Amino acid sequence: MLGIIIIVGALIGLAGIYYVRLEDTKKKERLKVVMNNNEPENVGKTVIDPNSWKRKSLDYKAINEAFAKADFLYTKNDLDGAQKGFVQVLSLHPNHVDANNKLGLIYLKKNIPHKAEVVFKHLIDLEARNPIYFSNLALAYYNQNQLNEAKICYEKAIQLEPRKVSRYINLGQVCVDMKDFRSAIKAYSRSIELNPKDIEIYFIVADLLVKVAAYDECIAVMEALLEMHPYNEKAKETIRETKLLKGTSPLSQNSSANVKKKNPPRRLF
Repeated sequence: MLGIIIIVGALIGLAGIYYVRLEDTKKKERLKVVMNNNEPENVGKTVIDPNSWKRKSLDYKAINEAFAKADFLYTKNDLDGAQKGFVQVLSLHPNHVDANNKLGLIYLKKNIPHKAEVVFKHLIDLEARNPIYFSNLALAYYNQNQLNEAKICYEKAIQLEPRKVSRYINLGQVCVDMKDFRSAIKAYSRSIELNPKDIEIYFIVADLLVKVAAYDECIAVMEALLEMHPYNEKAKETIRETKLLKGTSPLSQNSSANVKKKNPPRRLF
């Protein structure tokens, strides 16, 4: 009988030792201690697993309350207060898309485009088919004078949402800054197709067509505008100026020279 009691006690003791070791192993998995002899300054420092938050249950009540407060400040244009609020939301839930997007917009409004770039890149990682994030990232690039990257992002946003007029206009402006006038004409012309009532864009396209010596196309664009607005004097003047540049106007030098050849003045004796 005594032997059985001893055996049972030993088994209980072994089970206790196993449980303690199991708990210790779990702690080591959650917190990784850096013990690299080649980097003595890091010895003993604790590194938190950056993905550990995913394994925790999110406090949605706290997240929603923090977001509501931050969003209210955003609507009141209190950018500093809203920024702090959205940062708090992201400390609770780093992948909160609305908080990320609003924070990125705040960085754009406060002219901190490099921070906006980081935020919108993160959002694209989360939602790779959202054209808004590509468009906002394009603006962040543009404000850093990274024109090629901005062009690529606007083109991606257009690919995902091909009927958004403002993105063609933004792409056109980027192409103008890059001196890529032909691509700018293409982008602006597409915006006219989608929104033919935007008179200003007709004149932008006309100016670009003159830059690439596409005079007939420039005249055609102005004539298309006059079909809708027959009394637009600026369009009429643009046509006159373009014909002068082209050399087909009776007021041009070439035409005047031809007239003189055909009808030379009489000599006076």
